[in-house]
Amino acid sequence: MHVFRITLALFALLPLVTGLADVLLGVTGQVTLGVQVPASDLADPVLDSQFRFLASCWFGLGLLLCLCAWRPRRYPNLLRGTLFVIFLGGIGRGLAVAQTGWPAGTTGLVFVVLAMLIELVGMPLLLWWHWRITARERILGRAMKSGETTRQAQPGYFRRDRE
Repeated sequence: MHVFRITLALFALLPLVTGLADVLLGVTGQVTLGVQVPASDLADPVLDSQFRFLASCWFGLGLLLCLCAWRPRRYPNLLRGTLFVIFLGGIGRGLAVAQTGWPAGTTGLVFVVLAMLIELVGMPLLLWWHWRITARERILGRAMKSGETTRQAQPGYFRRDRE
């Protein structure tokens, strides 16, 4: 569980850092990623408001990941929900690519590809890893309550194998 918690905390840094930067810089900060937006659109208050709102939500997901990394046994459903929401964001990003195409600049392209990998592959892997850890802990917990030894509680060790 320790390695899982560290991995989760490292993943949490991404939405914390990028979310906070996007909240503070707004749409204009996206120009550094190679976004080609006319200056008039960068100054659009509705676009900037919407962007900062979504950046705040992204930052909030990072806070939730931190909370879950700190106490994953206490917040398993919150963790699963947070990972699922980030996965949904990856689906949205994929729809954007399908409708508007890949970014033209190298920086933007690398950003979108890495983000999609993290959202569409990384989040399900973390979810699977968490499921494996909690399943193992449930098996060990039931075995300890019933009086079996730790060896007998190991996955793959079945009672019929002993008889």
